[in-house]
Amino acid sequence: MSIKETKKIADAVEGYLGSREGAYLYSLAEFTGGLGDVVEIGRYKGKSTIWLAHGRKGNPAEKIFAVDPHLYGTEEKFRQNLKTAQVEDRVVPIVEPSAQAAQKWNGGRIARLWIDGGHTYHEARTDFVSWERFVVEGGVIAFHETYSWEGVRRLVDEEILPNEKLAILGQWDSICAVKKVSHLSAFARQKKRLFSQAQMSVQSGQIGAPPLAFAAEKNFA
Repeated sequence: MSIKETKKIADAVEGYLGSREGAYLYSLAEFTGGLGDVVEIGRYKGKSTIWLAHGRKGNPAEKIFAVDPHLYGTEEKFRQNLKTAQVEDRVVPIVEPSAQAAQKWNGGRIARLWIDGGHTYHEARTDFVSWERFVVEGGVIAFHETYSWEGVRRLVDEEILPNEKLAILGQWDSICAVKKVSHLSAFARQKKRLFSQAQMSVQSGQIGAPPLAFAAEKNFA
């Protein structure tokens, strides 16, 4: 299903993901075809799940493992939205806290990890530390709300930017995406420096949160 068709379906679902951000999630499938499954941390009523499911690029074997404890009674609506979007056969709901689900994980290789659960530093870091080890080399990790929540921003500043095995893939609105690599190339190091400078400019108020800071580049490493 195309981005335009997916947008029409996803826009009818309540959630906090912008349509531009949904399209970016969809496009990240380009980087991970055939590498493994998708794990989503924090699914609410399924808006991002639908984007992820339709962004599989025709890989019928790829599953979306959607993790959320549904503390506020949103599970029924989540499942209803998946059925309406005709993607319920591609999604494996896991109804429990992220860290607990990671301890039991036996689903194998993860090609894309979408982190959009709790937004405090402790919550975001717990999600990252719990699941990052299962992401394969060449896999993508994306974080939501990197500018609007201090906890996620701190995680990116303190854990992601210094990490020698994570290369910046792109920034689109509030989503920051990185790719797991064996080492950083000279170009990838320069891109991280530029990204860090842009982050500092945003935080100091010199520029607004960028919708165009770093679009994903396939041959960046």
